[in-house]
Amino acid sequence: EKLGGPINYWSNAYIRDLSVSSIDVSFNLNPLIPGAGLLGLFNKYWGNAYINTLNVSTIDVSTNLNPLNTNNGSLGTITNIWKDAYMRDLSVG
Repeated sequence: EKLGGPINYWSNAYIRDLSVSSIDVSFNLNPLIPGAGLLGLFNKYWGNAYINTLNVSTIDVSTNLNPLNTNNGSLGTITNIWKDAYMRDLSVG
């Protein structure tokens, strides 16, 4: 069964809970109110995120921050350098 069609479509849907097996988004996925909403919960988290560019204000790491491939990737660039690093043990090779 369908809800709507190519020429008969819905304008708005106000839904509190939605359970589906797959949602494909071809443009933007934006919160209704800036700074509100979550992706996942403390007990229902996402497995993987495949993102080309990510802009965040803070990242807190509680365990490890590892590159996907050995000897690949950088922290910073020639023009975007880190200011301070606070480390207990450091091995440089």
